[in-house]
Amino acid sequence: MIVTGNVARILHASKSVGTTATLLACGTETMNRRTAIYIFNNGSAIIYIGGSNVTTSNGIPVPPNGDFLIQTGTDLYAVADSGTVDVRIMEVGG
Repeated sequence: MIVTGNVARILHASKSVGTTATLLACGTETMNRRTAIYIFNNGSAIIYIGGSNVTTSNGIPVPPNGDFLIQTGTDLYAVADSGTVDVRIMEVGG
């Protein structure tokens, strides 16, 4: 994982993602001035990444033990293919 720019804060958390869109953030909202987010699928089902309207039909798939890094401050959501999936999140910001 490579993140460029000023990194003044790093937050990390575990989040349960089910079959409805779940905000990927270390708290109840996206980190203020977040510059990147790293997501690791620690579960046994595929998760799909996208906006607040993400579904299994339109999201970017992240397989079990797969990861996803994007340099953005925009809210990201995930939905699980089935059941509940343990997702690990790291937000970095300036």
